[in-house]
Amino acid sequence: MGGSPKQQEIPDTQTTKTEPWDEQKGSLQTIFGLQAGLTGVPTDNLPQGQQDTALQAGDFSNAAQRMQYFPGQTYAPFAGETEAALQGQAARGYQGSPVNQMAQAQNVATNSGQFLDAGNPYFSQMADRVTEQVMPKVQGQFAQSGRTNSGLASRALGQGLGDSIGALGYQNYSDERKNQMNAMQMAPQLAETDYNDFAALGEVGQAREALNQQGINDAIERFNFEQTEPFQRLAMFNNAVQGNMGGTSIGTQTSSGGGGSRLGSTIGSGLLGAGALASLAS
Repeated sequence: MGGSPKQQEIPDTQTTKTEPWDEQKGSLQTIFGLQAGLTGVPTDNLPQGQQDTALQAGDFSNAAQRMQYFPGQTYAPFAGETEAALQGQAARGYQGSPVNQMAQAQNVATNSGQFLDAGNPYFSQMADRVTEQVMPKVQGQFAQSGRTNSGLASRALGQGLGDSIGALGYQNYSDERKNQMNAMQMAPQLAETDYNDFAALGEVGQAREALNQQGINDAIERFNFEQTEPFQRLAMFNNAVQGNMGGTSIGTQTSSGGGGSRLGSTIGSGLLGAGALASLAS
């Protein structure tokens, strides 16, 4: 007798297909068609329903139900006090500080030696006072001897005035030289104050630039909103639809049969039965 018949594996293929529920299908076709129309992609390969919907994208973009951007200004202008402060700061930046200007002028006069000149009014006043004090004393001394108008009296008067005024001039020169040295040390700081005015003016410019930039940003946001508004509405519609959009899945199961075919399996069983009966008869 031959061996047992070889078993053949018979693939058992099962296909499962899921679809959106009926009430959802129309909405999905609309979403897909409008999405294609709004983005401008070719629609030749889309189902006819979606192609028809894509043609309506223009109407969808201009629909009365469009979302509206906030109609008012989205940034605050300068308050009146802020504007006044900026104007005052700008004026000071342009004109500079009169106090600083006077300090700078005084510093220049000191450094240039104007106060060393014996002809300045303060020195002249001091010289007059010295003359008023020295002259009566000299003349009084010579008047006692009756020599008021003598050459010796004139010489003594000149020498007395020269010594006194010369000492005054020397003291004035020494004091003013000290003032010059101090003024030279202060000069860089006074010069730096000019840049404080420039900095104040720059701060005003920066504040105005920042406000102008807010206006530009507002215009950009409005422009971007107009560009994306239809897509936002479509996304809101899509979120409302949601649900399973469907798909197709194919799985394969393999089962083992009793032989090459159902007929072969039946014949094999009959032969086994006949052999058993023959052995019983013998």
